[in-house]
Amino acid sequence: FHTKADRIYRLVTDIRTPTETLQISITSGPMGTYLKKDFPEVEQVVRTYERSVFLQRDEHQYQEDQTLFADSSFFDVFDFPLLRGNSRTALTDPFSVVLTQDAAKKYFGEQNAVGQSLRLEGAYDLTVTAVVSNVPSNSQIQFDILISMSTLLEKLDPDRREEWGNFGFYTFLLLPAHNKAVMLEAKLPPF
Repeated sequence: FHTKADRIYRLVTDIRTPTETLQISITSGPMGTYLKKDFPEVEQVVRTYERSVFLQRDEHQYQEDQTLFADSSFFDVFDFPLLRGNSRTALTDPFSVVLTQDAAKKYFGEQNAVGQSLRLEGAYDLTVTAVVSNVPSNSQIQFDILISMSTLLEKLDPDRREEWGNFGFYTFLLLPAHNKAVMLEAKLPPF
């Protein structure tokens, strides 16, 4: 259902050991950043990182298993419709959070959730910057909560920014309309 679907690619990793090649759907954190920097064929990069978190509002605390940390480019690539907030800025700042419609209702009832706060892991205040429609069941990307990637990489775990050996990120590439995916793929082994 994404309007740029024919231009979106998920980056995968082949890890070669002496006895086998492991094909995994995740990458290290820096891969996408450096691909965009080094290859003009890459128009945009979005990384997501799945992590269960505890969120709290007042006396209510929930473990949120459908949580993704996501780059600020998330809404530039994917068409998850926002009901409130600005898609260009929703995931830019550290400690920004986007809630699905159901998650917003769970925490804030009928109140406007944008501008409200949630406590992350009992230690950090997140500001709700947007509310997005509930994710359709036919989406490979599933979430109730989106937290800005800058929260993870600048505040919670900055070492992960340059950890090439730490895999756990789903990395999506947006290629131009003239789509030279095969040519880009041929350039990746030396990278």
